[in-house]
Amino acid sequence: MNLFFFLLLNLVSGYSMTPPTLSITEEEYVINAKDTLNITCRGQHPLEWSWPGGQEDTVQFGKESDSVVLVSLDGIRTVKEEDCEGMETKPYCKVLTLMGTQANDTGYYRCYYKYINAKIEGTTAVSTYVFVRDFEQPFINKPETLLIYKKEIIYVPCLVSIPDLNITLLLTTSVIYPDGKSIVWDNKRGMLVPTILIKDSLFVQCETLIDKKLFKSSFFLVHIAGNELYDIQLFPRKAMELLVGEKLILNCTVWAEFNSGVDFQWHYPAKQMNREVIELPERRSQQTHTELSSILIIQNMSLQDLGKYTCKASSGEQDLEESIDVIVHGKNHSFTLRKSWRFKDGKLISNKQSQYSLQLKDVAEQNSGSYTLVLRNSLAGLEKSITLQLVVNVPPQIHEKEASSPNIYSRESRHILTCTVYGIPAPEKIQWQWRPWTPCRMFPPRSL
Repeated sequence: MNLFFFLLLNLVSGYSMTPPTLSITEEEYVINAKDTLNITCRGQHPLEWSWPGGQEDTVQFGKESDSVVLVSLDGIRTVKEEDCEGMETKPYCKVLTLMGTQANDTGYYRCYYKYINAKIEGTTAVSTYVFVRDFEQPFINKPETLLIYKKEIIYVPCLVSIPDLNITLLLTTSVIYPDGKSIVWDNKRGMLVPTILIKDSLFVQCETLIDKKLFKSSFFLVHIAGNELYDIQLFPRKAMELLVGEKLILNCTVWAEFNSGVDFQWHYPAKQMNREVIELPERRSQQTHTELSSILIIQNMSLQDLGKYTCKASSGEQDLEESIDVIVHGKNHSFTLRKSWRFKDGKLISNKQSQYSLQLKDVAEQNSGSYTLVLRNSLAGLEKSITLQLVVNVPPQIHEKEASSPNIYSRESRHILTCTVYGIPAPEKIQWQWRPWTPCRMFPPRSL
């Protein structure tokens, strides 16, 4: 369980919160087209409704203290939300009434706590699926593109207004029948099929037979798409410095799997101020991959545009991002670097070799430490520092070898030998070796 849901469940438990309840208790509820749908929701907190299409195709006709009336743009359907009398354990009540129902009203009807952001089924929300049965319009989906990724299975979302239909899937040159195993029909989601069966078709659509009359769904165009992102780069690669009034141009390029689609999102300091910008998309298909770019252009840069600029690319299943710092100077500021300082372990280093470099010859152990370079432009109010850690490795050294001299000891006497080793990094193992004592060999004299 992730932290969010753990905290949420603790919150619900702490306040003894129970989910809202509906007057319709079935998970699936069926009415006929043109019937009136009436659902009551009760709960412990103020309630809100959502339904298929929401308020996208309706306009508010009137509002009273206890109700909101919405009329559809086609003039046929009317949606009414009304507060109703609560109960002791559930003091809040809201009724949803939909008159003049149509097949397209099929879908999930959800009631949730209005002022709680997390809408979790069975905790802060409750829903039921309503089929608005229309025998002249069994399919309710609109034409759309079916993106085929590397997934092994995919839903073809042929949505229906009648729950108990026998559905088949038409391909360009063949027909697929559900077998309940690898090919499954779900009346709320569509046909679940292996992608290998449909990836070579130009289009697919569902069909059904009602009283010997054949009905077909809208077409789904099949589009093979990649979703793997290989790399992202933001150009220029280094921080940019501009004067007030100059133009900023940033190029964010992504290398992706062939035929991929990528969504670019830019984040920059003045985005919240509705800064006028230009974003130009580019796409270049190569033999083995696709290059996609988004070019960000901001005219007349101001001091408010100073800061970090981030490009985020998303394929739907993978995200990549890259950032760059943009510095904006007033026109009376100079880009010339005024001064630099070098420090070692917090102490100023005197270096006459170069203002911006430091060279160490014959590096020794005492040269180890933290080196910091500080660059400052006091006129522009800019300062930048970088710190590097220098570690000097020292070969292992035996202390006794340097300090001792050869000694002679009598046979069968006892002597303690000590080995003290120092090095960077510290030696991990000491191994002793010795040679057994033997008398010296005597060689006979030889004459030349």
